[in-house]
Amino acid sequence: MIVRYDRDITLMDCEALAVQLGRPVSTIRARCECIASDRATRRLLFDADSAAETLAAIKSRVSRPRNLTKSTL
Repeated sequence: MIVRYDRDITLMDCEALAVQLGRPVSTIRARCECIASDRATRRLLFDADSAAETLAAIKSRVSRPRNLTKSTL
């Protein structure tokens, strides 16, 4: 996980954002805009505040246990 503090911007990679925001990495990659990349690892970096605002407008899916079906609900 990569977290950087650059001036007034906090840059995070997908995994760090997923932990911070409690959202899947796939949602972050699909909905948030990459603003930089790490030179050493080539990982995409996102503005943490901007990503939080973007994902706040998107509802989370309600997860159900896999053994329940519609007929048992």
